[in-house]
Amino acid sequence: MCNRAVKLVVTALIASVAPGQIPAEPILNRVFQSGHTQADQDLQEIVTVIRGIADVRQASIDNAPGSVAVQGTAAQVAVAEWLFYELDKPASRVTPPPTREYRYASDDIVRVFYLSHAGTPRDLQEIATNVRATADIRRVFLNSARGVVVVRATANQIGMAEWLLSELDKPAGLRPVAQQGQSPAKHEYRVPGATDDVLRVFYLRHARTAQDLQDIATLIRATADIRRVFTSSARTAVVSRGTASQIGMAEWLVDQLDKPASRQAVAQQGQQSATHEYRLPGAGDDVVRVFYLPPLTTDRDLQETAAAIRATTGIQRSFIQRAQRAVVLRGTVSQLVQAESLIKERDKANSPNSAR
Repeated sequence: MCNRAVKLVVTALIASVAPGQIPAEPILNRVFQSGHTQADQDLQEIVTVIRGIADVRQASIDNAPGSVAVQGTAAQVAVAEWLFYELDKPASRVTPPPTREYRYASDDIVRVFYLSHAGTPRDLQEIATNVRATADIRRVFLNSARGVVVVRATANQIGMAEWLLSELDKPAGLRPVAQQGQSPAKHEYRVPGATDDVLRVFYLRHARTAQDLQDIATLIRATADIRRVFTSSARTAVVSRGTASQIGMAEWLVDQLDKPASRQAVAQQGQQSATHEYRLPGAGDDVVRVFYLPPLTTDRDLQETAAAIRATTGIQRSFIQRAQRAVVLRGTVSQLVQAESLIKERDKANSPNSAR
């Protein structure tokens, strides 16, 4: 490396090798000297990235100020060196450098993503968790001081990570808005060659609290049988990955539940089935229904109604959303008819005129 103050010590650990046995790969010792990073905390983050990404067990802050010592095979030391100098950048950098990558092989790639809008370590951690869990990437590491996410994965996984980071690396609170007269854009990525091949980000407009956001995410996960559903609090977003059918149901649920909390959700109980029902394509007796209870319904009444529906109809997927005073059910047509009748009876019993 040109003009870099790098101390190089090569130690070949050669043991006696039995005839026919493959010799052990030589072990190298390297010390990398920082040009920018001096704080031990910054260096320790870099050491953690090197250990996790390069599979280097022996990596630590060296005795010399601003330096990191690494021990490993030639291949491990090579990627450790690349990572060290990629991350050894000024923490105050205003414009992030282009995304960089290191290829072990055609389908084993290390990618360094520099984010612009991850304002806090917690925000950065949330974004990284979304990438790790949604794209099934085991090796995802952070460098908080520089807003960096480092990933080692396959080409398919890197593609998902790149798309998802571009979606979530936006100023906190920014929610994409459709142009007047247009439907909201679909923030969607298709995963090549996967069964659960649709990755979608839903930006919610009316979730006022983290609990509102989490309630909708939980409803999507449980009602649509989507295993990978996560939230981004800073962007009021729900990240989902599933089949086209599952994501279609998730989209419908978001449309039903992401409404202003002050809205009078219920007009006439008789309109429920026509207006707030979703039938799965090709599944005639598998229906999702949203029932909006009167706005003054208490949390306790809401929970008791859902419990009564489960006990009476046998519907196992019965959930509540407090912000909309809603009960979300998934069951057969006959079960939902029973549920509708029960809700009407409870509403009538709880109405101010019920004693007259």
